[in-house]
Amino acid sequence: MAFDFPSNVYSQALARSPLSLRDYRIAAVIPAYNEEANIARVLRSLPPWLAHIIVVEDCGRDKTADVVEELAKEDPRIVLVRHERN
Repeated sequence: MAFDFPSNVYSQALARSPLSLRDYRIAAVIPAYNEEANIARVLRSLPPWLAHIIVVEDCGRDKTADVVEELAKEDPRIVLVRHERN
């Protein structure tokens, strides 16, 4: 199930925070094994304030890696890590 992150959450947190959230860089690591049908929706639902999105494709048999590579062309935050064996 994808989570649609409200776009104003980041600005609200920034206004309330005693520390500047701009000083932090947050990454998400997404494990993906045979997730061709879901991975695009998941990656597109991630909040814009993530600095890096690392997808670990664990030697699945579908085209998850191909989908991630195409999305990485549109979003430079996305990095694909492929395992050749599970």
